[in-house]
Amino acid sequence: MLKKGQISGIVRIYFCMPLVSICIPAYHAEKYISEALSSVCNQNFSDWELIVVEDGSDDRTEKMVNEVADKVQQPVQFHRHAKNMGLPATRNSGIKKATGKYVALLDADDYWKSNHLESIISLIEKDKADIAHSGSILFDSESGKELSIRSPKPEQETEFLNSLYDHSYIIQPSSAVINRNVFERIKYFDTDFNICDDMEFWFRAARNDCRFIYSGQQTCYYRKHENALSSNSAELVEEIAQVYLKHLGWPAYPMGFQIKTASRAFANAGRMHFGPNPSRSSSCYFKAWKINPVQLQFFALALLGKVKATFS
Repeated sequence: MLKKGQISGIVRIYFCMPLVSICIPAYHAEKYISEALSSVCNQNFSDWELIVVEDGSDDRTEKMVNEVADKVQQPVQFHRHAKNMGLPATRNSGIKKATGKYVALLDADDYWKSNHLESIISLIEKDKADIAHSGSILFDSESGKELSIRSPKPEQETEFLNSLYDHSYIIQPSSAVINRNVFERIKYFDTDFNICDDMEFWFRAARNDCRFIYSGQQTCYYRKHENALSSNSAELVEEIAQVYLKHLGWPAYPMGFQIKTASRAFANAGRMHFGPNPSRSSSCYFKAWKINPVQLQFFALALLGKVKATFS
C-alpha cells in the first residue's frame, strides 16, 4: 500500500506540479532583479516554478522575467498589481498563486548561492520542518563588499523562542522556505506591517507551534542599499514596537517581560522621532506609557513632544 507521502508525490508528478514555488515581489526592480533571476536559474535544484509579482511599477522587469521564461523549462509567471499595494501584499499575491508544496521567498534585490534550494529542501524534507532557512551574507550594494554574516549562534538555536523574541535570531525572508500548509494554518503576511512583516510572520508561526530549522549554511546574499525599507531606523523601531504590541499576551513569555519590552521599544521610537517629528514622537511615548503606566517619564516625554510639535 502506498504511503501518504508517496501518493502526494505521484499526484504532483502527474499534474506537473513543482515541488517549490519561488515567489519574488518586485517594485522598480530592474536595477537588481537580474541577479535574483540568474541565481534562480543557476540552482542545482531544478524542481521549481517562478512567480514574480510587480507592485504597480512599470519598468523592464516584465521583459527580464519573460527572457528567463524563454530560457528555462520550468514554469514562469509574471503578474502586476494595478496599483502599488506594498511589500507584504505583493508577497501574498505570489504565495496565493503558488502550486508547490513549499514556498521559497526571494526579494528582487537579493540572490542565492547555487546550492541554496538543494540544501534547504533536503533539510526540510528530511526533518519535516514547517520553515527552514539559511544564514545570510549582508553585502554593500555599491561595492559588493561583504559586510557581515547573519546566522544564528548555537545558543540562539537552543534558546530559539527567546532569541527570536529579542530579535537576535534574525531570519531574512530571502533565506526562508516555508511549507505551504503554514499559510493555511496561520494565513499570510500582515499588510499592516510594511517593514517588519517578516518579523511578525515568524512570531505568529512560532506562536502557532510551527517548527523552524536552520540549514547551518550561508547561502543567501542580502543587499544593503539606501532605498531599502529598513533603512529608516525610526520607522523600523516603531514597527518592531507594533509587532510586540500585537503579540502582547504570548503565553511563552512572562507578561511583565512582554510589557517592558513593548514599552521600551515604543520609547526608543519616540526618542528617535523626537527631533525630526515631535508629533510622532509624542504618539510613541504615549503608547509606551499606556502599555506600562508606571513609567511616568514616558507620559512626560509624550507631553513634551506634543508641546514641541505645537510650537514648531
